[in-house]
Amino acid sequence: MHVGLFTKLFLSFWVVTLVAMAGWKLSFESFENSNLISNEVASGGSYLPSREIAGILFRLERGSIKSMERFLEGVRRRGVDLRLLALDGSSMDKASIPIELSLLVQTKKQLVDGVIVETGPGERFAVYSLIRRDLGPFVAAIRIGNSAERMRANPSSRFFIAILISGVLCFFLTWLFTRRLSSLRTASSQLAQGHLDTKIEPAAYFYDELDAVGEDLNAMAKRLKGRIDSQRRFLADVSHELRSPLARIQIALALAENSAAERRDNLIRIRLEAERLDEMIGQLIASQRDIGRLQEKTNLTQIAEALLFDAEIEAEDKAICLSLEAVGEPCYVMSDRTLLNGALENVFRNAITHSPREGLIKVKIQTISKDTANISIFDQGPGVPEADLDRIFDPFFRVEHARDRDTGGTGLGLAIAKRTVDQHGGEIIAKNIEGGFCVQIELPLFSS
Repeated sequence: MHVGLFTKLFLSFWVVTLVAMAGWKLSFESFENSNLISNEVASGGSYLPSREIAGILFRLERGSIKSMERFLEGVRRRGVDLRLLALDGSSMDKASIPIELSLLVQTKKQLVDGVIVETGPGERFAVYSLIRRDLGPFVAAIRIGNSAERMRANPSSRFFIAILISGVLCFFLTWLFTRRLSSLRTASSQLAQGHLDTKIEPAAYFYDELDAVGEDLNAMAKRLKGRIDSQRRFLADVSHELRSPLARIQIALALAENSAAERRDNLIRIRLEAERLDEMIGQLIASQRDIGRLQEKTNLTQIAEALLFDAEIEAEDKAICLSLEAVGEPCYVMSDRTLLNGALENVFRNAITHSPREGLIKVKIQTISKDTANISIFDQGPGVPEADLDRIFDPFFRVEHARDRDTGGTGLGLAIAKRTVDQHGGEIIAKNIEGGFCVQIELPLFSS
């Protein structure tokens, strides 16, 4: 379930506000119930009944005696100290009656509703005259305390309770959010220290933006680890590939020093190996070159025509037929023409190298959507094992049947092609087809 961080924060602070308001209300009612605090107005030693007191008095005068008894029990359970007295000052329900209340009821013929009677230090009762048809006249005394007056005189106490409740809840919510941010910070710190196996587990429920950040960090760590591993393999392959021709040069030099008759052949061998080294170093530099802004509008059909023209001599040596098919309108892309031409040439020469004698190589150019051009190069070669299709674009990778340098080359051609296509914002893929092999390149079309 995806719940956005904005929604979480909004609902969280809304809940805090509501709970704080509820705490305010409950604290108010709690003090009012326990001490019957309300908006009474002191007047001449008596208290005008509040709405809740008026409600209690109203219920005492109505209903059956049993319902009055049940109501009386409920009111007392709520913390209201309520005493019922007969006109002779005695208790009507076996509750203890302070002597001051009893004397007041006995001596006064007519009671003023809300008259205050002090029965002890900090203990006062408001007295009210009531009458029922089944019981006749009687008196209800409701206790009001000094603590109640202090609360009414100092409303900041309720502010303190509301602030305390909201503070506790905000602390919990802040801890909840910062705890997850702390885990992200710890993980990013470990990544910065080179621990690329660090992984952040997303929340099982209520997936939000923080979990998305964690997954992005996981993906970044995975890509970094892959890049570092690839770089290590690249350096190892470079060392191996450069060491082989150097070793052959050293052997040829030793033979030339020892045999004057074979000196010319050995010198030719040294020159060939030096040329191969120069070619390999040039390809290594090209494979790591970054291009700047793509500023040249290039016609893909013209590039393909030039490549086929240049490859005719190599194709004739193997009696290979070359074919170009351009479907629809000309396809234009923004490019670094030199790099793009080199990338396509690498793919094309790879097709010639692996094509059988009297085979067919076909180049097809077309638009596959309103903003994408496709270049497909088909050959009738043996193809690539499915397990190696994703690896043929790695530097120095050669499939098993192409390990020989005479057919496999340096293993940098397709790697250079992929890097160039990526820098042009495109994609290159390879796949086996019936009767051969196909490399497809997709590039973004030029848009004016």
